Amino acid sequence: SYNGYLNGKWVLFEYEHKAKRIRHIFDNSLLNEGENQLKVVVTDNVGNSAIFETSFLNAKRLSTKPAYFEASDIDQPVSDLTQGKIAP
Repeated sequence: SYNGYLNGKWVLFEYEHKAKRIRHIFDNSLLNEGENQLKVVVTDNVGNSAIFETSFLNAKRLSTKPAYFEASDIDQPVSDLTQGKIAP
């Protein structure tokens, strides 16, 4: 499973099975002008979790291009993440 949070609020991420990645299309109404916080928590089928956290600056409103996260972007104690075995 996976959960994404933008500035502390849950946001929808979609799992692309063929590409084995999750994505989020940013909604300008949830973005702060200036610094924004993004957190993605991924949990495998046996309960191991990995967390990816980053911050980014938004000087102007962003376009609605999707943000992609590969399993390799997330620190792994979770071996299933690197093998693309993420259960949505």
